[in-house]
Amino acid sequence: MQDYRRALKDHFESQPLMRNLFMADVILFSVGLLFLLFHEFSIITLNSDVFFALGFWFFWIGIVLSYIKKSDVSLSIGLGVYALLYLVKFIIACVHSAGGYGGFYGLTPLCNLIVASYLLTMSVRETEYYQQYLEQKKALLLLAQRAPKAQEPEQGMIRCPKCDGTIGQNTKFCPHCGNKIPEVNRCKQCESPLPENSSFCVICGAKVESEEDGPKAETNGVQLEAGGEKKLCPSCGAEITGNRKFCTKCGSKL
Repeated sequence: MQDYRRALKDHFESQPLMRNLFMADVILFSVGLLFLLFHEFSIITLNSDVFFALGFWFFWIGIVLSYIKKSDVSLSIGLGVYALLYLVKFIIACVHSAGGYGGFYGLTPLCNLIVASYLLTMSVRETEYYQQYLEQKKALLLLAQRAPKAQEPEQGMIRCPKCDGTIGQNTKFCPHCGNKIPEVNRCKQCESPLPENSSFCVICGAKVESEEDGPKAETNGVQLEAGGEKKLCPSCGAEITGNRKFCTKCGSKL
């Protein structure tokens, strides 16, 4: 419906006469409403019928042009005043006839309100602002779908549960934030996590052997090697590599 409405508008704007009518849409339904008011207050029946016919056609031609033109403000005002006019007519007629006025005619204001609500809803949905909103929403959803997902750590590495930094599997303390990493028994062959008290790896089937603690370093301070200086933890003597802020063995701040 939106494409048809746009094509109809482009076609009308290409015609000089219709282009002028587009400029006079507000005048048309304003004059139509005025004739409808004359119809209500006219005493002579012939004049009343003429006013009603002129008002009806002027008003609805202006409304249709406003709808094609996408003039939402004038469309809202025109349909609202039209529905209000019929509602006032119904109330006045009921009062003068002591409730004996035709019940079918009493449905006219309700029908006009329903039609006005539908046309206004369709008009708002087809406005440029609403279409821009839908396009922006679609673009954001597309960007969210194409956004790169968090990369998994390389083999032999895990992530710190506190700062999400990448650390080695056998690291006891995170070198980025100093958080203590819970110990997880892993298979020496495939490095897969092992359940407690397991004798064989459930991934590769290798036999699980108990690990013996290696000799602890007792050196404190800085040692010299052939390749240069080696940085050691002042608390436990473990070797520190890179620009780490915390010892990966005892968690002491460097």
